[in-house]
Amino acid sequence: MRVPERLAGTLPFYYGWVVVGVGAAAVTSRVVGSVEAASVFVAALTAEYGWSATLLAVPTLIGSSGSALGGPFVGRLLDRRGPRLVTTVGTALVGVSCFVLAATQSILFYIAFYGLLRMAGQGMVQLSSQITAAKWFERRRGRAIALITLISSVGLVGAPPVAQALIDGPGIAVAWMFFGCLALGIGTVPSLLLLVRSPEDLGLQPDGAPQASAPVQRQSFTAGQAVHTPALWAIVFAVFMVSSVMTGVGFHQLAYYTERGIDPTVGAYVVSSFAFGFFAGGVTWAPLADRLPVRFILTGLYLSGVGTMMLMLQVHAPWQAFAAALAFGMLVGGSIQLPTMLLANYFGRAHIGAIGGTVHMARGFGLGSGPVIGGLLIDGIGYEAAWVAFGAFAATAAVLMGFARRPRLPVGVSV
Repeated sequence: MRVPERLAGTLPFYYGWVVVGVGAAAVTSRVVGSVEAASVFVAALTAEYGWSATLLAVPTLIGSSGSALGGPFVGRLLDRRGPRLVTTVGTALVGVSCFVLAATQSILFYIAFYGLLRMAGQGMVQLSSQITAAKWFERRRGRAIALITLISSVGLVGAPPVAQALIDGPGIAVAWMFFGCLALGIGTVPSLLLLVRSPEDLGLQPDGAPQASAPVQRQSFTAGQAVHTPALWAIVFAVFMVSSVMTGVGFHQLAYYTERGIDPTVGAYVVSSFAFGFFAGGVTWAPLADRLPVRFILTGLYLSGVGTMMLMLQVHAPWQAFAAALAFGMLVGGSIQLPTMLLANYFGRAHIGAIGGTVHMARGFGLGSGPVIGGLLIDGIGYEAAWVAFGAFAATAAVLMGFARRPRLPVGVSV
């Protein structure tokens, strides 16, 4: 008997919460692939080797693009095989890539292996955690996804100052090795032992409902049916636009704060404070979405991105930077979680991996494009032009989400 089967029969609570906890730990373990941690390495690598902001954004583009292209395949694999294989391999690739990066001073190796790290963390680990939570929960889906945000935000809070302290002390190589050990220790091992595809695989029901009172099964779209709905394409393009904002701002924010006269160490704490906003957004928006229409919440959230860019334009002192970072975190916290909830509410649970993989493709291209778009605008015109452009992206996403009405459910396809 496997470990999950033994635990599911003995734990005093629903095993889905174990799955959520392991998924959250895996997301935390790939934190070095986040743009918040990357921004600290970018500043150090620029100072050490003189590499430009645009050049350092290239592996983020490569990794996110690879993640995007693999999204539909990974999503279908999650539907068929579950998260154990995907998350275990993904966190292992993150860990191995960190050790390679610790041993190299070549820009080509940096581009190749940070791109691989980014692709594995984003396209395998993060996608897997959200899709799996959507499969294990229905009525409590928002709370489950909020718990992932709560746990993973610990990594976002700690990663920038920890990375900065290691870079300032032992050096860049030791910082890479620390994050490599983190990925293997809390990501790879628990995922290998504890993850399961769906509650039905353990004889359970979503939310831990008893068999006799299990929720009425809703109809589900197949991936082929979903791609023919206007709602999916409105979601796809809105996610692309906001994802560009997320990495475009996150990747370049520390250098921006430094240019505005803020000490780099203080700037690293500003970047980490983003995670408090991320946490606040995560524990606010997702549970709220269990009660209110997700589309309306996303529309308002994307509109708030315009205000966030206005705050970024006003940064001249640390307190202003902290305010902008917290608002940015609130935006990202909801933007990562809520689209998966909207997809599950609109299209059902049976094929959420394949459908979510399609949206993840848009997210991956957006996440990869953001740093490059920002870098080009920053190098060519200045930071202000980049923040104005990203504000326009957020406004466009809000309009698109406003048109993403619930599609009619197909006939004869059950969850």
